[in-house]
Amino acid sequence: MKIGIGFDFHIFKKGAPLILGGVEIPYEYGLVSETDGDILIHALVDALLGATGTGDIGELFCSSWKNKSSVDILKTTINI
Repeated sequence: MKIGIGFDFHIFKKGAPLILGGVEIPYEYGLVSETDGDILIHALVDALLGATGTGDIGELFCSSWKNKSSVDILKTTINI
């Protein structure tokens, strides 16, 4: 059995989008990130990558993924 533990955090900022699990939540504060800031999907991706021993989200999804959807990052991770 392989186990991965995922973790992610971003700071809140007024006017930034708040996206959790691929769903935009209407709220005056959101999370600042190079991608869409979806900490739920980022933590899930990090756990999956850890379980497979393929690095972490910061290693595999570098600045070339800037402004991309975390759902796309998850889809790519599933195919690794």
